[in-house]
Amino acid sequence: MFDSTLLFNILIYIPIVLFSITIHEAAHGYAAFKMGDPTAKILGRITLNPLKHLHPIGSFALPIILLSAGLPPFGYAKPVPVDFRRLRDQKWGYAIVGFAGPLANISFAFAIGILIRILYFIINTGLVTNMTTIIASMIDLMSFIFLLNMILALFNMIPMPPLDGSRILFGFLSTKNRMIMHRMERYTFFVLIFLILTDSYTGIFSFIFDSIFIPVISLFFYIITGLKF
Repeated sequence: MFDSTLLFNILIYIPIVLFSITIHEAAHGYAAFKMGDPTAKILGRITLNPLKHLHPIGSFALPIILLSAGLPPFGYAKPVPVDFRRLRDQKWGYAIVGFAGPLANISFAFAIGILIRILYFIINTGLVTNMTTIIASMIDLMSFIFLLNMILALFNMIPMPPLDGSRILFGFLSTKNRMIMHRMERYTFFVLIFLILTDSYTGIFSFIFDSIFIPVISLFFYIITGLKF
């Protein structure tokens, strides 16, 4: 049976997911280019064109499956290739490139938060009483954008390969320990997927989200917008 609600959610939320993961990956590529590695630029990955970053599973299948299950959509893009050997700063280059993605999402979320505050101010002043419902719907949608980008940032900052947090951690590690983490990455990716898929049994990620991510996101949302989730 045709589900018009699901189709509507796909048309609304998938573009938001795509743009959010696009700015994340483009930021990695831009930071790497500025640090001396032109790989991403040569491959055309320093762009806000989502088509350059699409991943068939992470950009489409995963968010659609989540929406179909009545869950908030989440996704990922093709990782931007970075030749870390070409970075000018071999100690902090890893950390700078790694942090660029989460920083882009946080910056975008904060910009959206400021817009939400402006729209909420407009509603309270009664300047556009005939558009209150429309503006309220816009605030709801923008709140989702804020939430999604903050989750993308915080999740990627977990210091576990291949997430960005492991790259940030590299700046504080010796060359020997970096090599150990590099070798671990081929295994920790599957461990990460396993933990996500079995969260209903282990509760590890649910605990992280409920105890750390949501309180942090709610605090920043309130500071920026003056509203509560």
